[in-house]
Amino acid sequence: MPETESGAAAAREGASDAGAVELWKRWLEGGRKARATSDAERERAFKYVKGGEAQLEQFKNAGWEGHKVVANYLYPTHKVLLPHLVPRHPRGLMTATPATTPEVRESISVLEEKVAYDWREGHYLRECRKAVNETLMGGLGWVRASWDKERQIPELKHVKPTMILVDPEAAEELSEAGWVAQQVTMRVADIRADPFFENVEKLKPETFGTGYEKADDTSLTRFQKESLSTVRVWFIWSRRGEGKPNAPSDQDQEEALGDNVLLCYAEGHDFWLHKSPWPLSFDHDEFPFRCLRFNYDPDKFHAYGPMQPALAIQEFLNWQVSFLVQHTKKGACVKIVYDKGMVTQEQLARIFNGVDFEAVAVDFIDGKEPFKIVSLESDPTKLEGTIQIAKQMLFDITGAAELIMGGQGKTQSASEAQIRERRAQNRIEDMSDQVKDFLIDINRAISMIEILKTPARSSGDDRGIDFFLGDAAIGPWEKLKKLDPQRMRAEVMFDIDAGTMRRPTREQQLQDLFGLWDRLAPMYAQTGRWQDLQRLVARVILALELPDPQELIPAEMGPLGASPEQQAQEQQAMAQQQAQAQQVAVQEQMAAQQKDQAIQAAFQQMQAAIEQVRGEAGQGVMAARSEIQAMLQGFQTALQSLPPPAPGANIVSQGPLSMEAQQAQVASPVVNAQIAQMTTAAERVDMVAEVVNVPAPVAEPVPSVTEQVVERDVLGRIARVVSRTEPAQGPAQELPLADESI
Repeated sequence: MPETESGAAAAREGASDAGAVELWKRWLEGGRKARATSDAERERAFKYVKGGEAQLEQFKNAGWEGHKVVANYLYPTHKVLLPHLVPRHPRGLMTATPATTPEVRESISVLEEKVAYDWREGHYLRECRKAVNETLMGGLGWVRASWDKERQIPELKHVKPTMILVDPEAAEELSEAGWVAQQVTMRVADIRADPFFENVEKLKPETFGTGYEKADDTSLTRFQKESLSTVRVWFIWSRRGEGKPNAPSDQDQEEALGDNVLLCYAEGHDFWLHKSPWPLSFDHDEFPFRCLRFNYDPDKFHAYGPMQPALAIQEFLNWQVSFLVQHTKKGACVKIVYDKGMVTQEQLARIFNGVDFEAVAVDFIDGKEPFKIVSLESDPTKLEGTIQIAKQMLFDITGAAELIMGGQGKTQSASEAQIRERRAQNRIEDMSDQVKDFLIDINRAISMIEILKTPARSSGDDRGIDFFLGDAAIGPWEKLKKLDPQRMRAEVMFDIDAGTMRRPTREQQLQDLFGLWDRLAPMYAQTGRWQDLQRLVARVILALELPDPQELIPAEMGPLGASPEQQAQEQQAMAQQQAQAQQVAVQEQMAAQQKDQAIQAAFQQMQAAIEQVRGEAGQGVMAARSEIQAMLQGFQTALQSLPPPAPGANIVSQGPLSMEAQQAQVASPVVNAQIAQMTTAAERVDMVAEVVNVPAPVAEPVPSVTEQVVERDVLGRIARVVSRTEPAQGPAQELPLADESI
């Protein structure tokens, strides 16, 4: 009797599960219909991204004949936008709120280090790049966060948009959906070997083939059928329970499972492979999925991608370029028109197919030419102009105009260039900010999984936080695990380092590296610890993925990868070099001092010699001046005894002299010779006096001998002497004298 009751209960349970599975099939079909439009648009866009698979479907039913050209401008647009949106090495930041206690602050630092480790080991960035790529073309990019039992770290996997369905009742946000379902193709053998699944004995191996060989092939054994067969399994994360009718017999089970239920079934079957509460409970009953959208559709959950608005222009460009090619081909044709009455078919064949220089006789009627070449000329300028307009429209719609064209175009000023560059980056920065929010959401989910799944201490095969970060992280991790998800959200603020979102150019990386070298090299040069700077620069070069580090590190730093013994030898050799350099510097300093002393002594000796020469020369000058004064006095005495000049004598004027002076000058050649001798002597004396800097007497200044002899002084005295000795010759013309002391 009990067996009968249990069998009846199992039958009722099976019937109830079958009804629930059928209900979920209808719900999934509704989600598929809601996604149909987005799938079609995504497929159209991906044809161009795939390059060679871009099929011109608009030509198939249009009756177009001729050349069909794919003017694929979406592909370069996609490839230009993608590198600007995917970060190279995003670094997650976790900061505590002002009200957080110091113990929790330390725990948050440990969590930040663990999540950074997960990003490196789990290759999360690769999955995020796939999601960004999907979002650019299809409008939605999906990833799913879960727990990797083998590596015992959180797992992040990209999910294709065609493999996921969302509750059609979700208007804009994922939080409004009642369920999310993911389709996974699995081998039947793997399902039967996984203890996660139930009722595996009911699976039909021949339900679906592998794609290479059908599972229902009679030549295959049963084992081959089971190992090669695959089924499509739907994993349904429901926030509405199992979805059974509210029968009294089902209420207990509904309450046991709760609202958040994970359901699994295989297509072609009417029973559950698995049903249980969610294995991971996120804050606010969040789904384990995270989605990225650049544009929002107010009418439905599924958004449209940046490329989809340009699909119509892309297809128009395909038709337009194809029409231009066909038009150009027609214009390039050359036709030959002939008169049927003048040329026969046989003659035409001999003309076009015969040998060179063959004479073919044709008739001429009324002087007309039997042949005429006609060329159909075409002007494709207008068509090319419309193509350029369409291309510019496509680039403007996608936001890649300035990125693809490289900022071409003339600008009138630097301000205009900055404004154009800023406008070109606005849309890219907006999409980059959305990618940043997407990564922050992923970090929050990974952190929740870490707190829920990673223990503080390792035990057996279970790896704790001490396995990844050491024993020092055990205490802070235990404090962190005591926080519930809501408290965790209130205590921690998640962010992404803004400097790691946009990948810098290679030139900027090299500039930053050289700037780092300029700042650190003087400090390390003083300490002599070049090996530390070598390792630092090498790690920076490798992190930036620059060329061979050995080419960028200075030669004095030594080779990369030196052993400790080699480093010690290099340090010892460097110390010896420094000691030798210091010794050489001291010797050079002493030699410089000795040289300065020798130069100073020589300068003093030279000054003494100069003073001696000046003294001797000064004495000679004074003696010469005395001798010249004596000569002048004797000359004055001699002039007093001069006879008057003979009448008619040749008088040479030496300036504004009186007639008596001129007569006296001409009358005596001896006087002229003496004047010349005194002039030369006086010039030499004045020159020496100027060189040796002999001062003139203060009490009785000596007039310039040159002025008195050469100019007018001596001749004036001669005139006065003559005028005094010969009063009968008339009054003498007195000349102004520079000095009357002689």
